[in-house]
Amino acid sequence: MEPQVVAALLAGLASLVVAIISLASSRGQDHRLKELEKFKANLAQVAVVEKARVDYQYDARRHLYEKFEPAVFQLLDHADYALDRIKNLTNSEVWKFFADGEPEPPNELRRPPMVRPKYEVVSTLYGLYAPLAIVRTMGRGLTQFDLSLESRIEFQYYLATKLYGSFKDDANLASISPRLQYRPSAKDWRILREEEPQIYWWQGLTMGRLESSLDLLVAPTARNGNPGRLLSFGEFETLCVDLYQGSGEEYQRKALAVAANALYQFRARDRPVYWRMLIAQARLYQALLRTRSPSFRVPDGNWDFLFHLEDSGGFEWRDNPGRPLEETLAVTNVYLTEHVVSPWRSLHDALRNHREGSSRDS
Repeated sequence: MEPQVVAALLAGLASLVVAIISLASSRGQDHRLKELEKFKANLAQVAVVEKARVDYQYDARRHLYEKFEPAVFQLLDHADYALDRIKNLTNSEVWKFFADGEPEPPNELRRPPMVRPKYEVVSTLYGLYAPLAIVRTMGRGLTQFDLSLESRIEFQYYLATKLYGSFKDDANLASISPRLQYRPSAKDWRILREEEPQIYWWQGLTMGRLESSLDLLVAPTARNGNPGRLLSFGEFETLCVDLYQGSGEEYQRKALAVAANALYQFRARDRPVYWRMLIAQARLYQALLRTRSPSFRVPDGNWDFLFHLEDSGGFEWRDNPGRPLEETLAVTNVYLTEHVVSPWRSLHDALRNHREGSSRDS
C-alpha cells in the first residue's frame, strides 16, 4: 500500500478515535451535569424541609412560652405560700382553729361538717389548693403543645402534675414502711374515726372531689373560652364565710367541707397519712422552685438535690409531736422515687430507645 494511503488511513483513524473520545467525554459530562442538577435540587428540597422544621419549632416554642410562662410564674409564686401554710401546721397553737366547726350534718347531705372559716383555716385551704387550681388551668391550655420542644417546661409541668395527683395517693403513702393502719372506708367509719382518727379518718381526696374543691377557687369567665380566673384570697375568704353561714348552693358547701376534711380537728398524731402527703408536696414545691434557677438542668442521674427538704427544721413538730420527721422523709423518699422519678425515667428511656431505633432504620 502506498505510503500516502497509509498516512491518510492513520490520520482518519486518529480522527475517529478523537471523535469517539470526545463523544464519550461529552456524554459523561452531560451525565455529571444532570447528577449535579439533581443533587442541587435535593439540597434545595432539604433546605425547604429544614426551614419548615425550624419555623415550626420557633412558632411552637413561642406559643408555648406565651401560654406557659405566665402560669408557671403564678404557680411558683403560690408555691412559697403553700410551703408557709404547711409549716404553720407544725404549731399546735393553730390546731384549735381547725377544731371549731358546724355540728355533724344529716346523713342525707352526705358530706363532712364544715370548719368555721377563721383566718388560719381559710389561709391553709387557699395555700394548699390555689396552686392546684393553677396546675389544672395549665393542663387545659397545654394539651395542643409539644412540651418536648422545651425540656425545662416539660419537666416543670411533669412535677406540677405529680403534685396535683398526690392527693389521691393517701393509701399508697400509708402502705410504705413503716406501714400505717389506715381504713377510712371501713364499716361504721363515722363512729370509729371518733376513737381512732389516725386510722379511720379519710386523709386524702379522689380526683373527682379534688376537682369540685378547685371549682370553688376559680371565677368563671365566658370570654374566648377562658378557663377562669383564680380567686384572690379575699374573694375566697368571703366565699367561705358566705357558705358557712348558709348562702350559696349545697354542692358548694359539700365541696368546701370535703376540701377541709383532713384538716378538721387536725392534730399531729391524728393525721399521720395526711402529714406524709403534705411533706411529699413540700418537697415537690421546693423542687419546682429550684427549676427557676438559670443554671437548672433536668436531672439525668441523681435526683437527691432536687428533692432535698430545705429548712427541714421548719417542718419539725414544735410541741405535742407526731411521728418523727426522719421517718416521714424516708417514707417520702420511697414515694417520690416510685411515683415521680421512676415514671420519668421509664418514659424518657422509651423515647430515647425509639429515637435511636429510628436513626438506625434511616
